[in-house]
Amino acid sequence: MEHENLSPEEARRLLEHSLRDAQAQIAKHELLALADGAPNAVEAERRADLVSGHAHRLVATRGQSAHFSEQDRQSLAQEGLSEEECNSVVAHMDVLRDAYFSRSWTGLIGRKTSEAIGRRNLSALDLITARQIILKGRAAAYLESAAANASDDISPEITLAAEIRREAMTAACAPPCADPAMDRGTNPLPVQPAAGNEACTTERSDIALTTMETKEDVPSDDLEYDSRIDAVCARLVDDKSRDGVDEKFQTQIMTAARILQQVTGISDIRNLNHRHCARFRDSHYKLPKSWGKSPKDRDLTVPQIIEAAADLPAEKRGLSAATINRNLGLLKQLLDRAESDGIPVSSSIKLDKLRVRSHRRARDDRKPFSLSEIRKVFEHPVWTGCHGSTRRLRPGEKIIKDGLFWIPLIAAYTGARRAEIAGLAIEDLRQDENGLWFFDIRFTHLRRLKNEASIRKVPVHTHLIELGLIEHLNARKKSKVAELFPDMRPKHAKGTFGDRLDRNWRMIVTQQLGNDENDNSPEQVFHSLRHYVVNQLKRDPELKAGYEKDIIGHAGRDETEERYGDTLPISILKPAIERLPRVFAFD
Repeated sequence: MEHENLSPEEARRLLEHSLRDAQAQIAKHELLALADGAPNAVEAERRADLVSGHAHRLVATRGQSAHFSEQDRQSLAQEGLSEEECNSVVAHMDVLRDAYFSRSWTGLIGRKTSEAIGRRNLSALDLITARQIILKGRAAAYLESAAANASDDISPEITLAAEIRREAMTAACAPPCADPAMDRGTNPLPVQPAAGNEACTTERSDIALTTMETKEDVPSDDLEYDSRIDAVCARLVDDKSRDGVDEKFQTQIMTAARILQQVTGISDIRNLNHRHCARFRDSHYKLPKSWGKSPKDRDLTVPQIIEAAADLPAEKRGLSAATINRNLGLLKQLLDRAESDGIPVSSSIKLDKLRVRSHRRARDDRKPFSLSEIRKVFEHPVWTGCHGSTRRLRPGEKIIKDGLFWIPLIAAYTGARRAEIAGLAIEDLRQDENGLWFFDIRFTHLRRLKNEASIRKVPVHTHLIELGLIEHLNARKKSKVAELFPDMRPKHAKGTFGDRLDRNWRMIVTQQLGNDENDNSPEQVFHSLRHYVVNQLKRDPELKAGYEKDIIGHAGRDETEERYGDTLPISILKPAIERLPRVFAFD
């Protein structure tokens, strides 16, 4: 363990510091595995330690260019690692390389080293040496914990790890006043009972477990990715933001993380088990159906909202099965992100067992328009003549071709989502090489999309061209604005394109379709236009199955269809679009 620049004593202090940090973390995970009560949970933790130990060892001894060779695979297989565990070693090495050799982690390594050795003026060589020591220390802690065969390249560190563990065992069972000054700089390590000391160890293990459950929202200070749920959530949101996923998802994932933490009291994802996830699921049944729609909800905690909702009638409590299953899906994405960061997640969690069966089909959640209803809606003064720009809902002689006029029409002829249409840029409406006009629905600086499947090119229906859509485009180009519908710009930073349309659209539908049978509250919403288009396309006997997916922007039925199914060209989709019925009854 001789290192340049760092003195031998400094190197040993840093190694001990790294070992103690890692051993405290390992011991905490062992206790959590015992508390979970899941079959083979302790053995699963030991196997995870084995994987982590070998990954740390290989990166420590080979540096940033560490490569997992076929010889490594054969060697680890001889030690009893499965093919899946060898693959996990490779994945863990990738995470460690990205972390330990990043600029931000170099600063963290410097702070850790200064804390351990008591000196701040660290050279570049000091930091390189410190990184290797810390990696070797953590490798030794994991491998010693898993009782693995040590490789020669870290055998001294393994020996020291065993010594420190024995010291911790002795300290854990010492009389309370034996040495008040002992080791105040490290966390006590819960240990397995030693011969003759069962009573002492059991008592202290119970205390350690109680302490852990009351302080589990304090993140551990180690050299792994931040395991707090908020931090994992932030990394997931960053990933989705870079991929162009819309802000709605970001709000949903942060809301799910808020519910999870507030109803379970858990803020470190490593401490989460199946029981907590079940509690998270069950909390949705207790929330009011109106939750999230009032600004007052933002000032209350989830438990406070649940307590206030207890007095509501049963029919006003409980979120839908779709919302519950969506939030369970978001929780799975959080857990997957944590695991990809090398953060251990409890093997007891089985989210598929928590999913809720819906008594309604997803397609029934929003009632589609019939063709007769569509035509009734477009008989409204907005499209036949209104009183003026401030009185769009009253009959008159003016037709104002703005976003309110165009967006519902485009939805009825494309099935596109409200924000997809309202957020179109002027360059998103153009011609292909054959002169066919189409909407290019894609990620832009103006707005995001729901997912990758939403990216598509949809031909423009002839009726839209006849109504003057291209003239509208040319006018927008002359005015030098970025948006095709600038009047649909969000009013505030958290708004989305098309929000301004919502109130008028609801009033239009109510005026046209409201009656005594539906209590003057039609079930259709703007999204019902999308369902209408899907129904028209799927029920058309002249169209082949699957056309609607390329027009609507739905994913394939399975991975094979998604990966190998070609997107249909505009020239083929154009006749399908033209088969959508004209929505003006008077045409």
